[in-house]
Amino acid sequence: MIETMNMKIDESNLNDAAKDAAHKIQAVFSDMDITVGENAQKLSNIMNSLSSEDQSQLNEFLVSIMKPIIDLMQRQVTL
Repeated sequence: MIETMNMKIDESNLNDAAKDAAHKIQAVFSDMDITVGENAQKLSNIMNSLSSEDQSQLNEFLVSIMKPIIDLMQRQVTL
């Protein structure tokens, strides 16, 4: 899963700053040794370090990655 996400990030049209942030976010999500609060703080720090343009670009990318997963989960719940 981690390698798949890294590959999607690397192959995306994100600019370098947004790609770097996406890799950092992926690493935060993968770290099972931090609390939810620490997770939220790290994610906030990553996003706040970006320009508004990079934030927007990264948000669009993350939604495009997460939407199919959420849709699949919703379909499974209704089965």
